[in-house]
Amino acid sequence: GRVINAAIDLEREGVNFVVADCGLFAPFQRDIAEMLSIPFIGSALNLIPLIGSFLPAGKKVGLITGDTRLLKSEHLIAAGADPDALVIRGMEKSREFQNVVIQRGQRLDVEALQAGVLTAAEDLFRSGETIGAVVLECPNLISFRPDIQLQFNVPVFDMVTLIEFFAEGYRLRKFEADFIPAKRG
Repeated sequence: GRVINAAIDLEREGVNFVVADCGLFAPFQRDIAEMLSIPFIGSALNLIPLIGSFLPAGKKVGLITGDTRLLKSEHLIAAGADPDALVIRGMEKSREFQNVVIQRGQRLDVEALQAGVLTAAEDLFRSGETIGAVVLECPNLISFRPDIQLQFNVPVFDMVTLIEFFAEGYRLRKFEADFIPAKRG
């Protein structure tokens, strides 16, 4: 309904692709994409199979989600992710996340939210599994990507990563003389 109509309106305005923001869009990815003639990027969860394919054997993708009670295996499977190849932790223990994101509170304590994100990340790394990369499902967590990178020394990916990756495909890049060897003759 609303999402498809908004995506169609954006397509009519001439955008190159449409992006949603939450991993919970994953089950609707194909349906929405099929209604458009431009790409639809519905979820950072779509990064999981790609990133996982680059990791050494024995390393898993760690996924931090807004709430593990809402993120079901159907969301992961719809995104092409193997739930068994993941370690998942959620933000349901973070009082600040619950107050501001889930209950739509008006006052954000940035340090408290940061602490909640780092606690979820610590839980990933204490899982007993070897984490090779982290994906942040919820866009409300993206601001804390560098905190996770610095504390755990792993690559961290999110919806912004996916948007930048896709937008790069539209960027015209000419490889000028600096990149092309001079012809000899």
